[in-house]
Amino acid sequence: MLLFDYTTVLCPSTTVSRLQIGFGLSDWTLTNDARELIKSKLCRGTSKEDLLMCAGFTRENVFLLWHRWSVYTSGISLMFVFTVASVTWVAGWGTLGLAYLSKNKNNEAVS
Repeated sequence: MLLFDYTTVLCPSTTVSRLQIGFGLSDWTLTNDARELIKSKLCRGTSKEDLLMCAGFTRENVFLLWHRWSVYTSGISLMFVFTVASVTWVAGWGTLGLAYLSKNKNNEAVS
């Protein structure tokens, strides 16, 4: 969930829609235009939401502020983490299920 909050921005118009961005306000993920906006203090704050608000808060303007490769890398990282978590969850429950099935009526291990 930390990676999800770090790499996405909640749209202000709806409470359901989120935009995929790069890796927050890390300097290596921002474009020169974004760095200039932050330095010029034209935005009211220094959060990623405020930075995107200065650019019009549309999906197309994400690539004006964050490098395209960082947006895609953050999205792929997010998918990878969720996939590994899901597979690990299923493997854990599968292991518990197999352990349960290997017991007999007296709750002793079957040899």
